[in-house]
Amino acid sequence: MIDRFPALQTLIVCLSSVVLLFAVTAVAIVPSLYRRSQPLDPYLTVVTPLSHDEAAALLAAAGVDHIVAPHTTKVLVSRFDGVDAVSLPAALTRLDPLDPRRDPFITALGLYFVIDGANALYARIPGTLWNANRFVRDVLGSGSRVAEWYAVPYALSVALFALVVGGTAVLYGRGRVVVLALAVPLVPVIATGSLAAAVAAAVTFASTAVGHRIDRDERARRSDVVALVSVRAVAMVAAVVGLSGVYVVAVAGGRALVAYLIGTSGAGAVLVLARSVAHLIAAARRHDDGHRPFVPVSILRSHRGLGGLERWLPALWTLLLVLPPIVDRLMPDAPVRRPVVEAAGAAGFDHEDLLRLWSDARFELPSIADYIAHRAYQEALAYGYAYAFPAPGTVVTLNRFREEADGSYSSFRETVATFDQSWIDHAIGSAPGGIVSMLASFGRPVGVVLTPTDALYSRYPHIVLHAMYILLTSLPLLILAPIRPLRYRFHSSLLDALRRRRLVA
Repeated sequence: MIDRFPALQTLIVCLSSVVLLFAVTAVAIVPSLYRRSQPLDPYLTVVTPLSHDEAAALLAAAGVDHIVAPHTTKVLVSRFDGVDAVSLPAALTRLDPLDPRRDPFITALGLYFVIDGANALYARIPGTLWNANRFVRDVLGSGSRVAEWYAVPYALSVALFALVVGGTAVLYGRGRVVVLALAVPLVPVIATGSLAAAVAAAVTFASTAVGHRIDRDERARRSDVVALVSVRAVAMVAAVVGLSGVYVVAVAGGRALVAYLIGTSGAGAVLVLARSVAHLIAAARRHDDGHRPFVPVSILRSHRGLGGLERWLPALWTLLLVLPPIVDRLMPDAPVRRPVVEAAGAAGFDHEDLLRLWSDARFELPSIADYIAHRAYQEALAYGYAYAFPAPGTVVTLNRFREEADGSYSSFRETVATFDQSWIDHAIGSAPGGIVSMLASFGRPVGVVLTPTDALYSRYPHIVLHAMYILLTSLPLLILAPIRPLRYRFHSSLLDALRRRRLVA
């Protein structure tokens, strides 16, 4: 094949190099892409011991343009003949606790700005999450941080992946350079900070290393073009990659899947590139020898299996099965909870979706539905309207009198406000700044809860899914990788028989 199709070999080397270059370049690019998967995207939660005004002033002086703080958050206050938009601190100062205009929305909105005893504000800070946290610490001091940044998951992911890579390299023996090269394209997966994605990267790396070992030990001279890499190795790695992709998208989400696919494409490029270079080197040696090489025929057991790697594969998969859930369950919570949004309706602000959000008791912080109730109350307070979310088509009327033609007076109901879908669209479109504008920017009803950084496997379905994933990915190795002495003998005998038959022919 090498002598007859040198151009094809060169093309494959070039294509593999391009794919590998793309995957390695993604090591620097992908972390910035994953910066935008935060709960309040594009805002980050900044917690600080400084006062809100002082922290906001320092961030603004450092070049941060979009800051949501108490003084930038507006609420509506009734004048009885209209409403005024005033800042939250001004409203709390102006309105006595017994003033009917101080509604539950105004009272509860301050919960956004004090989280677990620390002052909080929200800002758009460009760059990666790690860089944003470092920027906040540099500008506001060491006691300040980004609530979304939590280093423990990243540390666990790096430690787990490094353990698997180091152990595999030590057990691999000759050819460690190729094995270590397989790990480089998978680094973007670790950058996501997802322990599940790191587990998938570790499983994929170990499987690819085993596939390369199988390909190297099983290498036979063939004349067909497709025999670039061992079919058995390709089948095993493809099965593991498919299972890993399903696991990553189910647990870590679609964005982590993108990083995983980038990493696996790079690892595959390394595998193909190593095999292609080996073919080219063999071709050069054959050309220098000037004669057809002898076909090796073993008289003893020729297929030695995977050596130390073979003996430790069951232990490695057992480690991947047991260690991540245990370590993750022991992981301490983040110092400060973070606001997390949960979708509570389809795109757009449909009246019925907002009504369901208003009735949902899971969300402890005011939502856009609370703002609608607040606005309706402030606009109709002078007409006796009670604080509540307006049902679809709610009409506020005022009892009026008019003089009839005969000089008598009759009463009638004058419509002063109608809380229908068009009114809701106008209320959201003209939302005052700050928290309300931030909630409206999601484009759909969302609820907000203060959530600690939970362990990934804190729920039993996650543990079951993790166990199923590890067990399923072990099957391709059991079936396709020669990890039992009996299978070694079978494959060795089969290969030797084929070689003898070709030699005789």
